[in-house]
Amino acid sequence: AMEAVVTSWPQQSSIGSFSAGPIPAGAFGDYTSAIPAQNGHSALNVLKHLTHSMRTHDSAKQVLGPVTATLSPSVAEGVDRTVECMQVRHVLNTKHVDGEGESRWIVYRAEGLPPLRAKSLIRFDGLKISWGADTGLPPPADITAYWIGITSPTYELLGNPPVYLHHTHVREIGGDRGNGIHNLAFQCHGDTQCHASRGGLGCQLFFAPANTSWRWYPNYVADGAYVITQAGTSMVPTIAFRVRWPKASTKPSQRIAMLDGPGYQYVEPPFGTFPINMSSLFATWATTSLPFSGKFVRQFIHTHERAFRGFFMFNATPAQLGLETGENLLKAHRFANISSRGYPGYKEAVSLLELQSEEKLDSFWRELLVRAQKVGGADGSLKCFIAPSRTNSSSSFPYGEGLELTKVSVSTSSSPLSPSTNSLSFSNMLVDRFVPLSCRKWEFQRGSAMTAVGLFGLPLPVAAAPHLMPASYKTPGIFLQHMSVRGFVIRTDGSEAIATCLEASNREGKAGMPFSVRKVWEDCG
Repeated sequence: AMEAVVTSWPQQSSIGSFSAGPIPAGAFGDYTSAIPAQNGHSALNVLKHLTHSMRTHDSAKQVLGPVTATLSPSVAEGVDRTVECMQVRHVLNTKHVDGEGESRWIVYRAEGLPPLRAKSLIRFDGLKISWGADTGLPPPADITAYWIGITSPTYELLGNPPVYLHHTHVREIGGDRGNGIHNLAFQCHGDTQCHASRGGLGCQLFFAPANTSWRWYPNYVADGAYVITQAGTSMVPTIAFRVRWPKASTKPSQRIAMLDGPGYQYVEPPFGTFPINMSSLFATWATTSLPFSGKFVRQFIHTHERAFRGFFMFNATPAQLGLETGENLLKAHRFANISSRGYPGYKEAVSLLELQSEEKLDSFWRELLVRAQKVGGADGSLKCFIAPSRTNSSSSFPYGEGLELTKVSVSTSSSPLSPSTNSLSFSNMLVDRFVPLSCRKWEFQRGSAMTAVGLFGLPLPVAAAPHLMPASYKTPGIFLQHMSVRGFVIRTDGSEAIATCLEASNREGKAGMPFSVRKVWEDCG
């Protein structure tokens, strides 16, 4: 019965907010999939027009100064070297005027990387994003859309392959606060690109819902990491904003803030990075109390789909969900310590709830949902989820919704700067694709409980194809995983702070709960 509930929830598209729709009989409520654009295909067309405009007006770009990229011959080994690139800004002269004001696109790029060999790792830090008097325009007030991606030197859109966008983070500096702690404003990761049938790279374009916007701050700084998956690729990190100058008569829009999980240097997993043993199945969870009152515009998680089995977000505490010492839900399983040796900065070992078999994974999440339905009134407490069944094979997605099989070329050249085209081999590779969360509208009060539960391990289609299993990193059989929980919210406390963050964590101190971590959210605004 519980599986019927999960699979019957509608998979609707929205602008990042949640559309009204029929409530399926027996379901907890109206859930919709938070596709990060009105439609992935129409968003892709917007990006194609944007890159065409950049190409057409290449001579008008403004040079902002040098920025250094760090290159490694491969992700895991080799001697780093640096390459100086050039930061440029495009203020596109195609503007849009409507009843709310004038809008136009502004684009920032780091140009100058040479063609690179496959598996080269590129890292940028310190990409400056500012307006500047040389634009000939006053600073804008609003951001109504943003896009983070990769382009070629000649402005073609690039996805994976040929480049894996591990992450690009855009952080606000100065402005409302000066503590410099994890003030993330915008982000994009490798699991943001959709399957081609859902719009592909169009899913990396984020629109603000009607009557909302992000606030433009005077200065941002961006960092990123990227892996070449197709030999001989030249890449350009690209960040674009649609900015607006509203009319004086325009009613101020509601501000969107980032509700962000912590950085690895501040907290323990699972919000950060943690190792899993690829030979088994695991569950882990984390809980927090929300730091202000508001409502979610869009929720999303960052994970690696090659070792992901499902996700649930609840408006409930671990105790209410049965994730406490002595509860039958935990007695049926065991905790396993996973060695993290070889990973600088991590603890000697982390502890995960080992589920041991497909049957036990199935019974765990079913029982979890039964308990969740008893909490939170008639609608229950489940707010978002990715059903475990969506990691299984289907006619549309042979390797599950979060994975796609691609063919990549690898150069045997030892230098990242010498990708010999005479020494290429070709192989199949599974790459991450975006899996939209199914979510219900959630208006919350300060202090409301939020508990995130993740299921991890090789998806069945991957486990059945050993040659497609993800490669270990440093430690044989160990895969580094994430459960980074983030969301865009409208604050109802009157603050326009661009981000709120989690600065510290402490274990609950209850035996038998080594991975239920109490998170203390602190408002960085």
